[in-house]
Amino acid sequence: MTRRLFPRPVALIIGSLLTPSVCAAQDIKTIYEDLDLLSGYIIAPTLQDPPLPPPPPAKNKNRKVGRSQSQESSTFDIPRETAGPSKSELQQSVNELEKALALASDCETKNRILTNIIIAYYNLDAEAEVEESMLKIAESECATNEIKSSMYYSIGVNNWKRAYDLSTRYASRNINIQARSPFHYRSITNPADKRKFDDCLTKGFEYVDKALAVNPEYVEAMFYKALFCREKQKTSADVAERKRWADEAMALADKATKIQKRKEANK
Repeated sequence: MTRRLFPRPVALIIGSLLTPSVCAAQDIKTIYEDLDLLSGYIIAPTLQDPPLPPPPPAKNKNRKVGRSQSQESSTFDIPRETAGPSKSELQQSVNELEKALALASDCETKNRILTNIIIAYYNLDAEAEVEESMLKIAESECATNEIKSSMYYSIGVNNWKRAYDLSTRYASRNINIQARSPFHYRSITNPADKRKFDDCLTKGFEYVDKALAVNPEYVEAMFYKALFCREKQKTSADVAERKRWADEAMALADKATKIQKRKEANK
């Protein structure tokens, strides 16, 4: 089966907006999140960079989706059977949904239509269209603060994934360097890769900051802002600049951890 992974907060919103019949059809399930893993990666790395978030598992028709100790991720899983809609069918569905969106008048209907458009675009691997649809939800008159912050956060996370993948391509192949310094300097020598990396960081910082502007105690957004700082550290050659980004990452992670502990203590 082919599986697309949503960042956890946007999946929560998607799950709440979809009708029960659509939820059943898409089979949205929680994997689970581990903030301690994320915090440990930012603050006290001792090993090679872990794959955060983990890549989708290999295709397996007999695989059951559910909580697994080997799947530590801040995502929801939306499986699609191999025999499901083709790309042309998905695109046709998007076209029909766009027509329906133009006719919709109430917030509930608009959000459900946009949510289904996002799901279709995820399965089409259409990253730009996914983010455009997320922004339509976030910036509509129907959006609550929770929806706004979740959509902004998810756009930020998507850009971090792309930046992380790019910087990892240029990491040292020396396992001793990897173990001693997972955030060691790496020079992105390909101009196109460097432009894409810089664009991802700029956009990523922008949207996690937007999420935090709506919800200043958004723990996951703080952690991912710290991860963006680590990406800046990885590609900074100047020692003082590298230290500045490292210090900022650790300060953000420390703040996020304290907020998370306070929230858990107040439950």
